[in-house]
Amino acid sequence: MTALSASGPTGARDTEARRHLPRLTWRSLVIPLVAFQFLLCFAPQLYFYRLGLAENVSPGVVDTSVLTFENFREIFSDPFYRSVILKTLQFGAMMVVVCGVLGFPLAYVISRSDRLRAPLLLIVLVTSFMSVIVKVLGWRILLGDSGPINDVLRFLHLTDDPLRLVNSMTGAVIGTAHAVLPFVVLLLVPVIDQVPRQLEHAAAGLGASRARALVNVVVPECRAGLIGGALITFAYAMGSFTTPSLLGGKSTLILPILIRQQVTTTVDYALAAALSLTLMVIVLIVTIIALRLTRTTRVSV
Repeated sequence: MTALSASGPTGARDTEARRHLPRLTWRSLVIPLVAFQFLLCFAPQLYFYRLGLAENVSPGVVDTSVLTFENFREIFSDPFYRSVILKTLQFGAMMVVVCGVLGFPLAYVISRSDRLRAPLLLIVLVTSFMSVIVKVLGWRILLGDSGPINDVLRFLHLTDDPLRLVNSMTGAVIGTAHAVLPFVVLLLVPVIDQVPRQLEHAAAGLGASRARALVNVVVPECRAGLIGGALITFAYAMGSFTTPSLLGGKSTLILPILIRQQVTTTVDYALAAALSLTLMVIVLIVTIIALRLTRTTRVSV
């Protein structure tokens, strides 16, 4: 009895210690990560955005003691910068449409096909692991004037002269869609998995074709997933630099490419920071709208 009574308080203390151990471990793991992200990511980013409110004295020299909105006035008053912003939005919208039209049918086939699910998922995963540079170089060969695509078009007498697929908006859209499409498919597959197949069978029993059942039954049930995929695609496209610059060339001047030119060629850090902040605000506004649409969809469902 004495031994049991002596071990009682000790056991209670051990239980209390174990109860607080996961909380301490969670904090000890998160705090270094947050500090690392803040010091090496957020703090330099905030400082760079602060340069957007400074005055560019000379190439590479910025006066941070002056607080001015002159850079933003120049961006929204100059027709050149407005056209670049509109072209960037156009590029993002085209990417959303292309990835939605291509990604949803592929995700549907993966979700509904028991035999093709594993190999198609493997292809999508392998594609997502490939380097962006490797994809771009491959597309430059395929889309070139002497590439296989133009050779097939000329062989079929669909065109006499090679189509300009490289150094154009078309090439930039194709290459960027190839990069972001796997993420859209991987997002939509579990969303479609949650849609009961009985709904499609019921629609077929009422006389609807498979395509009509897909459009009128499956797509509305996947609206939240489609909005999430569109948001991922839009954010990726708005920040994409490597693929549009290598496949789009000078004809695809979007904000990320213009920001790079301001930093490396013009060496106007203040204007580059203002353009970066403008790009971030655009993506943030679209993100808020998409989240509200997703929330409205969940409430209506």
